[in-house]
Amino acid sequence: MGAPLSRARLRQQRARRWRALACSRAAAAAAAAAAAAAAAGSGAGARAAAGRPPPGRAGRGAAGARGVPPMTTGGAGADDAPSKQQPPGGGGAGAAITEPPAPGGGPDLSGHFDDPFLSDFTLRLVAPGGKEFSRFHVHGIVLAGQSGYFKSLLRNWMGGGGRTFDLTVPEEEAGPAEAMLRAAYAHAVPRDADPDQLLATMVLADRYQLRSCVEACKAHLLGLEPGAIAWSTALAMLHLPPGLRESEPFAALAEKAHARVWEAFNNLDEAWTNRALRAQWLALPGEAVERVLRGKGLAAASENVVYVLAASWLAAQLKQHASEPHALAGVQAAARALLCDMRYAHMSCNFLAAVAAHHGLLAAQPELPRWLLEAMQWGRALEAQREEMLAMAGHARFAQRVGAAPEAGGAARGGSAFTSYIAASDLQQAITKYRGSGCAEAYYLLTAGHFYNGFTWRLKLTVKPPDAGSGHEMNIHVGLCWGIEVEGEGPLPLAESAMVQVDFDIATWDFLLHEEDPTSSEGPVVIKAGTCWGWDDFFGPEVYADSSLWSKFMTDKQQLLLSCHLYSCS
Repeated sequence: MGAPLSRARLRQQRARRWRALACSRAAAAAAAAAAAAAAAGSGAGARAAAGRPPPGRAGRGAAGARGVPPMTTGGAGADDAPSKQQPPGGGGAGAAITEPPAPGGGPDLSGHFDDPFLSDFTLRLVAPGGKEFSRFHVHGIVLAGQSGYFKSLLRNWMGGGGRTFDLTVPEEEAGPAEAMLRAAYAHAVPRDADPDQLLATMVLADRYQLRSCVEACKAHLLGLEPGAIAWSTALAMLHLPPGLRESEPFAALAEKAHARVWEAFNNLDEAWTNRALRAQWLALPGEAVERVLRGKGLAAASENVVYVLAASWLAAQLKQHASEPHALAGVQAAARALLCDMRYAHMSCNFLAAVAAHHGLLAAQPELPRWLLEAMQWGRALEAQREEMLAMAGHARFAQRVGAAPEAGGAARGGSAFTSYIAASDLQQAITKYRGSGCAEAYYLLTAGHFYNGFTWRLKLTVKPPDAGSGHEMNIHVGLCWGIEVEGEGPLPLAESAMVQVDFDIATWDFLLHEEDPTSSEGPVVIKAGTCWGWDDFFGPEVYADSSLWSKFMTDKQQLLLSCHLYSCS
């Protein structure tokens, strides 16, 4: 019998036995797991085809995908521990964090925003002058994990030992900045988010390199119908700095804004009768104006309309940049490009003669004589000659740009219609002034202008002396007059020889109530510049002696209604 073993030798032998036992148990467990997996293969495949995870594995599969280590048990091992029943669903602790990804491409962590639990920084939104707007508890892993900017910022701030850092923004960006931080946690934006603020949030997120926030804002804005985008938002999209506007996320938004502009201005006559749309047109950038005027399917009564809109936009730009020499040169270049693209051959002769002689912007163009010559040649050419002219290279100005405009203003026979109102008090004041002059001087009232076919139309009511021998105290004349007006410049001066030919009628409130025929020109009539074509004693001479008879021409709001229908203008 040998010498007894030392305590150290005994401990070594016991350890070797335990290691061998553990290896054999692990091998057996692995073999059993492989057999079970093979036996369940067909069932798992069927469940996968049906879109369901295999029982008891959903939580661990999801946890593994997110980098969570598998759970292990301690003590003597699985064989020595009593078995425990898993909760229904078989996912264990891992199942609690399995949730579908948010629309922005990551998990929704919005519940942790501004939550001091586990947060490691405090972020302050401050003005350039140091005024604090708000502060939030944030998590460095959330911000630095999405943005190289925040990663660098937090690394530098940690080096200084501080736990509070500032984000400096102007006051108008404080709201979008908070929305940006919330979107960084949620990887999405609220469904009812305001598009104006959303664009500002997207610009900030791009500045701070929060790509998930940029994509979430972009997806929401692109999902809106063009008509749901406010003009302020569309203009902001179009006025983004060139480098930013051409980048991938913002280029798609610019196209959305162009669609919004086209929706409003594809019918130029109708758009220009809307005062709000006029102001919005003048605020558009040059690229948007050019795209509308060159758009396929553009509708207008004639090329006259295109000229008025282009000239009005140019007038607004020249006024805006009058004190900026560099910008002014760009506007002048845009003016030349727009005026070179005008289809002068398709303007009415009287309109072209008026703007060529009296609109300074056009008169200053050195190519104007050639443009006028082309228009004259087109007007005198036969149909076969016009086809040859259209085929000539570099002569796009001969091509028709606009199609027929849809009927505007509720017109039943085509053309355009408008309704104007004169307050009863204004009418009475004109009559009183006329009588105060000893029935010797004329006083008139003009209605608001109506735009159609490049001309501005107004109804004119004149209280004037009666014709000799009529026996009446006065003569109230109502008629139609016209002019050419460029927004921001007012009416153009017109030669006495300028004239238009128009077929129209005028109806009063009494005519409309009783469905009577309106007072009609009964065919085209010629109206010279500065004159009014209409009818004497329009309301009947009896109203001069009995003022109570005016009531049948007045609406419930004590307004004199005059409705005019323009059937043709040439």
